[in-house]
Amino acid sequence: IMLLTNIAVASQQVNRTLEYDAENMRITNLEGANEYFHYEYRDGWKL
Repeated sequence: IMLLTNIAVASQQVNRTLEYDAENMRITNLEGANEYFHYEYRDGWKL
């Protein structure tokens, strides 16, 4: 959630609205922002 908040704040600074698809965990209108959504867990850990 914190990462999404940071991206939302950054989008406001450039006067862009953030559109987020929660089911697919994707930002739908700022494709470049999706590169920050990656999850690399250490061995033995997962969600």
